Amino acid sequence: MFIEWTETGKFHIDNNKSNEDAIVTLKNGKNVAVALCDGVSTCQNSEAGAKVACASLCDFFVRKGYKLASYDSRTIAKKTVSHILYDLKKYSEKTGNTMESLSSTAASVVYDYELGKVVCINIGDALIGGIGKDGFETIISPQKHSRGCYTTTTKGVERVADIVVLDAGKFDSIFICSDGMWKGFYQNRHISDNIDECLRTKDYKRMISIVQMGESYDDRSIVVMDLEDIKEEQLA
Repeated sequence: MFIEWTETGKFHIDNNKSNEDAIVTLKNGKNVAVALCDGVSTCQNSEAGAKVACASLCDFFVRKGYKLASYDSRTIAKKTVSHILYDLKKYSEKTGNTMESLSSTAASVVYDYELGKVVCINIGDALIGGIGKDGFETIISPQKHSRGCYTTTTKGVERVADIVVLDAGKFDSIFICSDGMWKGFYQNRHISDNIDECLRTKDYKRMISIVQMGESYDDRSIVVMDLEDIKEEQLA
């Protein structure tokens, strides 16, 4: 149902720092959610902030049972960001850490069983992609920003969050990659043939092994939601 992989980048290893990418997967009888958040290295408590944001996303989508797919994209963004900020504020007040020190990117995919819809949300430079009958397709591209990238604590971020709602039948699986991961997919601005083949065949283990062959300065992570497995489990 889920595939998760993360690896600490050279920068953090050389500086005796922890991996600042966080992954959470969660399901109940109505929804399935995956989230990947990448802490901003220049922010002192970004590792904790990424974990809080990840847990907040999945809690919002699954445990509280919100039917996000029935809302328009701006309402989805507003509800999602409000929930993340609420949890970050609680953590900030509890620990004394500033909100800005907890900054991270945030991306999530939610499958709503009852509505047969998938909601994809991205704040920052993650990539969300899908594998279907026609092979690999980018669902949401990494966001570009003149000052870096948007994060959970960017003022007014709910207005720039990317939202895509699609039918669950369009893809067999959907994945989220951190920027450190998807940058390893490309050669001369095009996805390498080996990575493209792995994506088309859903051979994620081989894809990870190929990415591992190249050294990464940044942490790199991927989480995959296998919709085929989820649908088969529903029918069992």
